[in-house]
Amino acid sequence: MKADQLLINFVKSRGFQYKEIMYPGSQNKWKQKLKIKSLTASLRLARPVILMPYLRNPNVFCSMVWKNTGALACYWNQRDEGFMKFRFDPSFFKKAIAEATCFISNSKGGALYLEQEGADKNRIEIIKNAIPLDNSSNTENNSVTNELEDLKKEYDFIACMIANLHYNKDHFTLIKAWKIVCDEFAGRGKSPLLILAGKIYDVVYNELMEMINQFGIGGHIKFLNFWQRPDQLLSISDLYIHSSDSEGTSNAILEAMINKKPIVATKILSILDTVSPVNQPYLSEPKNYEQMAGYIIQLSENDSLRKSLGDSNFAFAMQNYSVETIYKKMEQLIIKY
Repeated sequence: MKADQLLINFVKSRGFQYKEIMYPGSQNKWKQKLKIKSLTASLRLARPVILMPYLRNPNVFCSMVWKNTGALACYWNQRDEGFMKFRFDPSFFKKAIAEATCFISNSKGGALYLEQEGADKNRIEIIKNAIPLDNSSNTENNSVTNELEDLKKEYDFIACMIANLHYNKDHFTLIKAWKIVCDEFAGRGKSPLLILAGKIYDVVYNELMEMINQFGIGGHIKFLNFWQRPDQLLSISDLYIHSSDSEGTSNAILEAMINKKPIVATKILSILDTVSPVNQPYLSEPKNYEQMAGYIIQLSENDSLRKSLGDSNFAFAMQNYSVETIYKKMEQLIIKY
């Protein structure tokens, strides 16, 4: 099931009314103008009270048109550290920022980026992602669970990364690191497995496969497409890895935390601000695959350290990422603006 269909099903299950409205792509400016007019008309017919767009394109276009739709406000939702702005003309992008009522960033990195782009820092609110803390597994999809359990029996050490295969995630550095890990394990007479779960984009996948084949480590990497149950993957994993150039508050990292997993990840501001302080020393510098490999190998050799880091991440998540906390912050923001 695709992610967008999951969202629709969730909205329906809560009894909310919804309407799908297409937003303009970032094509040439003349096509944009025509589609902006169409978007404005569609939104006006929908009679929104508040617009709360999500991700880059909806943020930009809704901010540009909301005052002509009858809405009372438009809240810009920043979900990364700004790697995608290059797809817009700079003046168009800055005008959109100037029109937004306020800004919600799910990370300090995203908030800093918005401020650098001209957003009023007094109108930027940091509201991190939340995740249900009662994440007990249900009993459905037992066949899938059994398939993963078979992997657990076959390999001596399993790590996973849950992220779509596109260029803002840095799977390439991870593959280079995993080559070093595989060589180290071969010297021990053991076999590691890296599970990569997420929507597969062919261009990135093909480049990754070329690297994997060159390294000769295809038997130690398993690709899974969009996976609806991350807790299943985490349940058989000894370690969670997240190699990325740009993040907000990563839901995948939060999933790993509430499943008591140690984490090796890229040392960028948003990830530093997400994991437990005890886990922060195991974040590697961007593109430094040797350092990342070193942390993976170190943790693979120390069961008690992995458990300690996992427990620390769980406690930190329980304290900072509850759904109730985020609901309260969103309610306060709506009242404020």
